[in-house]
Amino acid sequence: MRSKCIPLLSLALLFLSAGLLLADCMDFSRATSWSVEGDQKIFFYRGPVRFAALTLQDCRVYPNSNVQLTKAYMCDSDKIIIDGQECSLISLDSLE
Repeated sequence: MRSKCIPLLSLALLFLSAGLLLADCMDFSRATSWSVEGDQKIFFYRGPVRFAALTLQDCRVYPNSNVQLTKAYMCDSDKIIIDGQECSLISLDSLE
């Protein structure tokens, strides 16, 4: 009985770890607007609802900045373009 449980447990751990690795990625394709808090945090909206927060590592963002996503499905290891400068992210947080 014990030998049958080990492969099942290994498989369950594999699926759990894969889910954790994908947890820091989000779909921004339906984002309708954004706002700035401080000079390094950007909130993204779908209609009137905030759904994501990006925290910048090495750039500053202002309410009148030009913000460009590099792709529709963003992960915390991706870059974002602020006022023509490529910027790294510290974190990408889901607010849903």
